[in-house]
This record gives sequence, C-alpha cells and structure tokens, in this order.
Amino acid sequence: MAKTHMVLLAAMACAPLLSGRPGQETVVASQATPNWIWLGPGADNQEVVFRRTFDVPGTPVDAVITGSCDNRMIVLINGERVGIHGRWEQVVSRDVSDALSPGENTLEVRARNEGGVAGLALRLAFGDGRELVTDASWQAAIPQRAVRNKWSEVTVIGPVGADGLPWSGQVTLASYATGGGELRMDDPGGPQAPRAAEGLSLPDGFEAELLYTVPNEVQGSWVALTKDDEGRFYTSDQGRRGLYRVTPAEIGKPGSVTSVERVPVEVSGAQGMCWAFDSLYVNVNGQGVWRITDTDDDDQLDKAENIIPLGHGGEHGPHAILATEDGQGLYFIGGNHVTPPQFNGSRAPANWNEDLLLPRQWDARGHARGKLAPGGWIARCDPNGENIKILSNGYRNQYDIALNQRGEMFTYDADMEWDIGSPWYRPTRVCHVTSGSEFGWRSGTGKWPSYYEDSLPSVIDIGPGSPTGIVFGTGAKFPARYQEALFILDWTFGTIYALHLEPDGASYAAIKEDFVWAKPLGVTDAIVGADGSLYFTVGGRGSQSALYRVRYTGPESTAPHTPAIADAGSEAREQRRAFEAFHGRVDASAVDDAWPGLSNADRFIRFAARIAVENQPVETWRERALGEEDPQAAVMACIALARQGDADDLSGIVAALGRLDLHRLEESQRLAALRAYALAFTRLGEPDDSLRERVIAELDHLLPASSAAVNTEVVRLLTYLRSPTVVAKTLALMSSGEPVELPEWAELIKRNDSGRRDRARVGSRLQGQPQTVADVPASWTFSRPRAGRGPARRPRVFPALSGGNGAGTSRERRTRRTRSGALEGALAE
Repeated sequence: MAKTHMVLLAAMACAPLLSGRPGQETVVASQATPNWIWLGPGADNQEVVFRRTFDVPGTPVDAVITGSCDNRMIVLINGERVGIHGRWEQVVSRDVSDALSPGENTLEVRARNEGGVAGLALRLAFGDGRELVTDASWQAAIPQRAVRNKWSEVTVIGPVGADGLPWSGQVTLASYATGGGELRMDDPGGPQAPRAAEGLSLPDGFEAELLYTVPNEVQGSWVALTKDDEGRFYTSDQGRRGLYRVTPAEIGKPGSVTSVERVPVEVSGAQGMCWAFDSLYVNVNGQGVWRITDTDDDDQLDKAENIIPLGHGGEHGPHAILATEDGQGLYFIGGNHVTPPQFNGSRAPANWNEDLLLPRQWDARGHARGKLAPGGWIARCDPNGENIKILSNGYRNQYDIALNQRGEMFTYDADMEWDIGSPWYRPTRVCHVTSGSEFGWRSGTGKWPSYYEDSLPSVIDIGPGSPTGIVFGTGAKFPARYQEALFILDWTFGTIYALHLEPDGASYAAIKEDFVWAKPLGVTDAIVGADGSLYFTVGGRGSQSALYRVRYTGPESTAPHTPAIADAGSEAREQRRAFEAFHGRVDASAVDDAWPGLSNADRFIRFAARIAVENQPVETWRERALGEEDPQAAVMACIALARQGDADDLSGIVAALGRLDLHRLEESQRLAALRAYALAFTRLGEPDDSLRERVIAELDHLLPASSAAVNTEVVRLLTYLRSPTVVAKTLALMSSGEPVELPEWAELIKRNDSGRRDRARVGSRLQGQPQTVADVPASWTFSRPRAGRGPARRPRVFPALSGGNGAGTSRERRTRRTRSGALEGALAE
C-alpha cells in the first residue's frame, strides 16, 4: 500500500499572519499540529493542487517550511517553486524566507498520489512562534479545475501522529520539530552531463560513463529498456512512477546532456518493452501487453491500449517483448507465476503435464506451491496482439529474450536459490529457444534433470544469480567477437557476462566472459544504442537507479561484422528447421519426412522431429512407433506415443521398450528409455501386476550402474513399481557414493557476500554438505511405504537422511519432512 503524506511546511517567521476570506486566516502563536489532508477519499495516480493564502505584515524573517506528502509534491510560494519531494516516509524542511513578500502570499502544493491512501501534512512556521498548518482552512482542486480557480474544501484525515493513521508509524510530530531532511530545490529529472563511471571492472579497451542518476522519488527505479527509430530510449519504473523517454548525451560533444521526459500515459510497471510498428509495446505485471501510440503526430505518445490481458505474477510475471525475426509480429514472455493468455495455437501439443513419476515435495517455504506446467512460457502474436501461439515453455523465470543475426532465439532462465545444495538445484542458465521446446521447470523437487529426452539442455550453466536483461552485440562498435556476443545481466551478483557462442550441431555452446561487473551493480536491462555503444540500467526493487554507457576506445577494429553465410552448424540447423516447419499443424507428409530425424544423434534435431510427429494424428503413426527397430528411433517413438496416446497403448509401449537391450545402449539412449517407461506410467496409467513384475525384471539388473543418472532413474522406477530389492540396492549405492565437488560458479558468492540473505548463505549451503549420487533416490525410497524396507535396515536408513545446514533453509526443511515420512513408514511396518 502506498501511503500518501501531505507536505508538512514548518515556517518560522517573525511577522504575524492575518486572515480574511476562505483559504486565508491568522497564523496562531501556539505550536499547532499539522493535519493530513486530501481532496476527498483519494484515488490511484491522482493529482491534486492545494492552496492556502495568508498575509505577512512587514518584512518576513526566518520562515521555514516542513512537511511530507504521500506520494509526491512540488511546493510553491507565490508561484515560485521552493522544493520538491517524493518520499512520504521522510519529513523534509527548507528556509523559504526569500520567497515571501509583504502582504498577501499564496502557498501552493502540487501533490500526486501513486496508489493507496493519500495525504499532505505541512507546517509553515515563523521566528516569533506563529505558524500555519494544513487543516480545514485549505482549498484543493484537481489541476483542470485549479486553473479555472474552481476550488473545493479539503478532507481532513487526522492530525500527524494520530493512532490508526497509515503514516503514523514513520511520520511523527517529533519529526516536524527536528525538520528531517532537506526539501530540495533542484529539479529531479533534469538534464545531466555524462561523467566517468567509477568502480566498474571492464575488459581492456572499454570505458564506461554514468549518463544519468535517476531521482527515485520522482522517476522510480528503472527495470526495462528499449530504443525507438530515432535512437531515443524508453524505460519504465518497476512500480507506479511511469514510463520515460531518454535522449542520451552525444558522445564527444561538449555540453551535451542526457534528458528525460515522462511519457504522458497512465501506464507503469513495465518489465518488458519493445519499439516496433511505430508503437511502444510494454508488458505490465497484472495488466499484460499495452500498445502505446502517437495519434496526432506531435512526437508524443498519447494513447495506450491493453491488447493482451495477463494476470499478476510479480517478478515472475509478464516480461520481455521483442519484434520477431521476420518483422511480422512480436514475441512476448511470462514467468512461472503468470498463466499464458488464451491462444489459438501451440508449436508443441499443449497437453502439458507435470510428468513426475513420484510425488514431489513442494518448496518448504511455500514458494511456487501449486504452480504447474507449463511454467514460464514464450509466445508470438501479430502487431495487434492477436493470433497468439505458444512457442516454448518449461522455464522458471526467464526475464528477457534476444535474437542473433541468424534469427535464433535465446533466453536466460532463473534458478531457485533456496534449492542450492540440493540435487534438484538448477543454476541460472542460458537456453536456446527452439520451436516447441520444453525446458523442464517444475515446482519444488519436481524439476526435470537436463538429460530428460522430452526436454532440451541449456547452452551454458551460469550459476546462482538473478537473470534480468539480455541483448546481442549486433550493431555495437565493438571488436567483432563482441558484436556476435550475447550479453546477459545478473542483478544479484552485479555482472554483465559476454557469452561467445559457437555452433554445436543444431544448437550452440558458449564460453563465458565477465564483461562488466561491480560490487554492487544491480543491472536490469541493456540495449545497443544507435551510436554503437552498449547502454544498461541499474535499479530494481526501489533501489537507486542509473543509466550507463559502455564504449570501446581500444586499438582493435570496430567495423561492422557479418557472420559467414555458412558455419559448422548451418546444415544441422537447416535440418532442425525443416522438422520445425511441421510444428503446430497437421500435414500429411510430416510423419514420413520427420521420422528419420528420430534416430538422429543430435538431440535438438530428434527433439524437433518428435514434436513434428506428435502434432500429427496418433492413428497415423502408432503402429510405426510400436514396430520401430532402430533403438534411438524406438525410444523417441515410445516417448511420443506415451505423451499423445491413450491407456490402451501402455502394454504396447512396455513391450517395445522391453525389446531393447538396455545394457548395449549408449548412456543417453538408456536414460531416454527409462524416461519413456516413466512417461508411459505417468501419462497412461499404472501397470497391472503382471506388467509391473515384467518391468521390474527388466530393470532390476541395471543396478548398480556406473552412471549416477542411470542409478537415479532406475531407483525412481523401481520405487514406483514397488520392487522388493530397491531399498537394499539403494542403501548400497548410498554407502558407495562420492561427494560432489564444488562447482566453478561457487566463486560468484564473493561478488555479493553482503546482499540478500539467501544469496549470502550460498557458500554455507555448498560447504560441508557432500551430496552423494544416491541421495535423491534415497529420499524417494525411504519416505514412501514400499516393499523391501524392514526393521533390520532402519539403522542404515535414518543416518542417511540426516544432514542439512541452516535450520531455515528449504533443503533442511525438506530433509526433516523426508525423515518424518521415513519414520511414519517405519512405525507402520
């Protein structure tokens, strides 16, 4: 709730104040208490002008004004501005003696409420103890009526410090006596000259400038950035303080300044912005996609239309917007807390499922509890917000998307920091967003391992962090390798990484380079400017915001770099795209054309081929799937049939998988076959006893395997199937497991060792908690009543479920739940 405080003006002057007509009365000699006042009940984003006239006989001396306003105010005396303030919780004061004149004076406050309750409280005090305070004698009007001198009585909400008022916890009468902070005269938001940025680490040859320090009390904290056709930027406060157009200072031009002007529409809180089709598109939490246009060609955006409604999701809600590579539409995205909009198509069949063989544990603190597939999503629409199609899903909280010069899309997905130290923790990672792709985020312990064949792996794992904006270096006046780099921003650890991508089959691999970092540096978004510089913003969550510019001044060439027409991945990408052409539609030739791709060694190609097949009627390929002899194609076909078939297909899938010699398969194929079994059971139903025993017999001999992943999936399946041997074999695995080494990204914590409490505990979660390869299957096995667990094994079970550090962590709470489940099972035996 935003609390609106009316400005308290404490003025000390040695001349009496005389009154006569409404809005003008004598200033009392005793110390009066200012009241919170407003015009009526108040409304969100409401602007109100307050006025009070008074007489000053003789020459005024030592007049001081003190006060506060919820949320913002500009204070004027006799038409001259004497201060501006935008933090209601801070009482401010200023000597205004020079602004007063003998005779009649007018005190005016232009106030704005940004949401919730609203109020203004001021005191104007003179040196002889006489003073004027906000009370029922004041007048008020909305700006349109104020200019016509049509004033109304104010509503007196109550005296400063009174019980029950929303401001009394932070604004007290005592703060008026001390004067608080300074009522500033400068114009927050005025032009600023560039200056050298201090404290930033950059590669050799690069320089950074601080172009603009954002006055948070007026312009908020900036979290999104885009560029129009004139090279000007648009940005948005994360809260309710509006959208802004930014004209950056010209490089090398003496006297050039960065200027900022508010966009005159009542839209704010955009977490994604894009300039396209002569419009500014913004994606706002709780509202969705807005299209903002200039209707009268005066170079001012004046019309806002909500073209795609979306729900609330907070920082996990609506995010980036981006023009499509073909220039015909828009991509827009949402995190895992916002439901996709109504759509009329999906590149992959939209029968999303959790696809978890065993019950999950939700996050022990309740985060994302009840949030189900598809998780975070990426969609496409036309310029008017119509013809919406889902392109990709399975993300936790991807904030931004970017296209390289070949039209390939990438995103930077978030981790769940409370999971650090747990086997299901997934670090922040960059994903190659292909047609119909699924990246396997599921809430709690349900996150899919990256080897699940019905999902795709990351391009690169970054580590803990908070992903924000991303942008390719296309158009930058940087050395060639940076023009092709993908710049990704991590808010928590104050880093902009440059990822240098290399073709890897039909996808990419990446090498990470620290490009810009500081401690702290809450980077939020970035864009390549028309001048070839990289611009980025810092801010978020109400923190101090600023705009920076990074330029290359070194000796290397910055000539525009165009990638070669063909590279090492061209043929593979072309093959993948040929299969993607069948996504989201029925085509009589799709099955025959895509089927050979099911056996391709490239995971992205066979994924695209499977989605092409799944889009076709099942009856056109069911028999072919069950009769496939190539091991790789057979596994992929069984996965497809498990996802799109019905209960009658279960026995056929089990039979087809049973024909495979799992020992002879490559590890990736063996894992895919195990996943196919799991999908068949989760999607098509539990097997009968005969089928269950058959599968147990086929899988039991795989334990122990040399692969930790294979052990995990076999234990998962045998636990589900109630194998009588699974407990004994799992205990053997646990006793032989090796501690997991600290990942390379553990070094990151030093960049924010004093930041958020959860991030600061990263090190302690990773240290002293060796996680064996069998810990996860152990927790499934021992916390569920299954055959093969008896009193003789309890002494080995409960020590295995000990451990965890930090009583408040999600990991520790889950460990306690698992121990509790194991104890309940033991007592039931």
